[in-house]
Amino acid sequence: LYLARQHGEHAGEAYARRALAECALQRGQLQEAGERFLGCLQQATELGLLPLQAHCHDGLARVAEGNSDFTAQRTHRKKADALAEGMDMQPWPPPTRPVPPAAWLPQRYTRH
Repeated sequence: LYLARQHGEHAGEAYARRALAECALQRGQLQEAGERFLGCLQQATELGLLPLQAHCHDGLARVAEGNSDFTAQRTHRKKADALAEGMDMQPWPPPTRPVPPAAWLPQRYTRH
């Protein structure tokens, strides 16, 4: 993110924001993930990056689901699907639940 900003790579900055949002979502940090997806969505909209907008709406749908906000989840899912369909993108994979960090840590890092 820092390097993209330093070199004026606005699209690279937007994609880096999405990567950070996905990381926060996988860690279960829903508020941080939502804020990062929203920032990414705003930048993607300004730059006209439709695929990235679709991915941001997908991420926001997953955040909303994690917060049990099913109205927002449906809204973002519909926007993601409409954008994806308009660009002939492949269908979204079925939603998955984030894996708890302890599940992917080697045994030596988990408590017994």
